[in-house]
Amino acid sequence: MAAYEVVPLLPELTPLLDPQQLKYALVSRKERERVEKLVEDHGKLSLDNLTSAAARITQASGGQRAKAAARFLHDFLRYHRELRRVDALNRAIEKIQSDHQRKVARPLRLNGTLYDFLLPEESKTTAGKAHRETCDS
Repeated sequence: MAAYEVVPLLPELTPLLDPQQLKYALVSRKERERVEKLVEDHGKLSLDNLTSAAARITQASGGQRAKAAARFLHDFLRYHRELRRVDALNRAIEKIQSDHQRKVARPLRLNGTLYDFLLPEESKTTAGKAHRETCDS
């Protein structure tokens, strides 16, 4: 719940505090006192929103906590789905790029106009690979 309550507080308190500190301040009274002192020392910021957010968290009913947990689960599953999609997209892009590189490199190798500039540790591993590629063609 605290992670969702932090989001509205970010615009006014972010220059001074990071989101993790704000989240801990909403959950822990000791951390909240430390943050309140830091904000008071800074001078211009109001603590009303922080105090009301902390009160909402401590006074939340079981239903509200269950609703926040369901929201988190939904967000987490959406994140996981999007992460899998990005991985699939990156694999497809790498395959397209490697296919394109092979198509471009093959005629250059046959003509003897492809020059590879390798690091010393790469030359050992790719020497055998280059030999295999020329034998395959």
